[in-house]
Amino acid sequence: MDYEGRILTVDFGDYYYVNVYTPNAGSELKRLADRQIWDKLYADYLSTLDSKKPVIACGDFNCAHEEIDLAHPENNHFSAGFTDEEREGFSNLLSRGFVDTFRLQLAEKFAFGGEGRQEELLRSEGVLVTDGKVDLDRFGWKE
Repeated sequence: MDYEGRILTVDFGDYYYVNVYTPNAGSELKRLADRQIWDKLYADYLSTLDSKKPVIACGDFNCAHEEIDLAHPENNHFSAGFTDEEREGFSNLLSRGFVDTFRLQLAEKFAFGGEGRQEELLRSEGVLVTDGKVDLDRFGWKE
C-alpha cells in the first residue's frame, strides 16, 4: 500500500497487532480520491489478516466517524477527516467485522484527541478489534 499511509503489523501468535497512519485528504480535499482508495485497500488488508486470526488495529484513522467525534460537526462536513466519503470508508471497515473500542466504552460521549482551535478538534485516533474474536478483558476493556 502507498498513498503516504503507514502500516506496521506484528504477529503475536494468537492475534495480529496493526498500527496505522491513514493519509489525510488534504487541504481543499485535493487527496480525497487517494484517501478513498486507501480506505478500500486498508479494509481489504485487515479482512485478509482477520481471516487468519483476530486483529487489533490502532492508530490515526484520520476520520471522525460520528458527529460526536467532532467539536463542531455542523461546520465541518466538507473538511478533511469528516467528509461523507471518509466516514463511509470507516463504516465499511466496521462492517467487515471490526468494533471501535472507544465507542464500545463511551457510546454517546463527545470526546476528541489533540489540541487546536475548538472548531478543529476531533477524535481520529482509535483502536479497532475483530468483533467477538478478541478477549477484551485481557486488555482491560469491558463490554
